[in-house]
Amino acid sequence: MISVTQEARGVGPGADYIAKRIARGDGKTEAVRLLRRRISNAVLAAMLTDERLATCADTEPHTEPALAAA
Repeated sequence: MISVTQEARGVGPGADYIAKRIARGDGKTEAVRLLRRRISNAVLAAMLTDERLATCADTEPHTEPALAAA
């Protein structure tokens, strides 16, 4: 959906990427396929990073803050 929106509106990094791929000799269908793959790789990388951060946060020891003496 992201690639379709950027392609249809002709703005954003997706449209620039498609124009660059077409200039290199790829057809429009191939350029859109490559854009979709690029976007899915970025989404997967973000999801894996979030998972790693959540896993690290779960394995750290939990400590209670020291109570201030009254």
